[in-house]
Amino acid sequence: MHEKRRESLREVSRGLGTKLGAGAVDNIFVQFLYKLLGDKIADEFVNTYRKEFLGMMRDFEHQKKTVTPLATSCLELKVPPCLHVLCQKAQYNDNLSNVVFRSVYKGHVKYTTNRFVIDAVVSNEFFRAITKEMAKVINHSLTALKTSKDIHILVLTGGFAESAVVQEIMHQELVGKSQIKQIIVPPDADVAVLKGAVIYGNNPSGISCRVNRHTIGIRIARLYNPEMHPIEKRQVLNGGVEYILDVFSPFLTIGTRVPVGFVSHQALTTTEPFQKSIEIDLYESSELSHNFVTEEGCIPMGKLDFPIPDPSVEARTVFVDVILGGTELNVIVLDKKSNIQNKYHYPPLKQK
Repeated sequence: MHEKRRESLREVSRGLGTKLGAGAVDNIFVQFLYKLLGDKIADEFVNTYRKEFLGMMRDFEHQKKTVTPLATSCLELKVPPCLHVLCQKAQYNDNLSNVVFRSVYKGHVKYTTNRFVIDAVVSNEFFRAITKEMAKVINHSLTALKTSKDIHILVLTGGFAESAVVQEIMHQELVGKSQIKQIIVPPDADVAVLKGAVIYGNNPSGISCRVNRHTIGIRIARLYNPEMHPIEKRQVLNGGVEYILDVFSPFLTIGTRVPVGFVSHQALTTTEPFQKSIEIDLYESSELSHNFVTEEGCIPMGKLDFPIPDPSVEARTVFVDVILGGTELNVIVLDKKSNIQNKYHYPPLKQK
């Protein structure tokens, strides 16, 4: 594939998405067009005739839901008039029918009455490889997380789920080969998630708990121990005390079931005399844990500063309650000495 074609595919991928799912199938369809029409015609169609190209993609989006695994099932797509012009321009007055006939899809794709007729052998391949990869990802997720061991029903949502080919392949790859015993496709699968969001908005108590998608932790300071900590992490603060200031302390691991209103109790202590505030930094990661917040994969969620009331020479302790399980994350910080507390929404809004 030459450089221009690669650039065209990258541009289309950015617009359509390249993650597993419908976006990946769309990307495979674009590659199909390059093989069917040739690089020169496909490049100009994708990059110059954007309106017509996106119109074909919308038609494909609608038609792909109707494809079945049957050998007699065909996918029919409207052909925009500009493709005739491009074939005449690129192939010296040749016609689109001949271009299709000479392609690698000879016998499987036909041009007739302003339509591409794609047989089941080709159309099913648009879905098969991606769907199998999706099934592998689902199976891996089910076996990797301890909390998912009692999941036996899989619900497919989104327009991609309405494809009979996708449903059949998912059933073949998961039912009987994994812990999944039943696959459900709700009516109007393309808007099922939206319906769930609306139902939750009207009745939040309908969701009793959530499965945590990340490990969440807080940055803490610890006294430097030369036998445990690397020398480059050592920092000497006022008073000559040696600390490690970027220790990751997880309080909620990935895959944990979190009920609504769950509270994690943490405590932080000042590291210097007359310290005016204490910084509260939360981090998340797709790993079970990290040693330090500076490690790769440990991502900051946000930070806030809690002002210490009447700073004093002695160390001050603040209690940090992180409230989880809802659509928002809240933090309540209490100064032990003064009994003054503040409540924050997390992550805090950026200052303008």
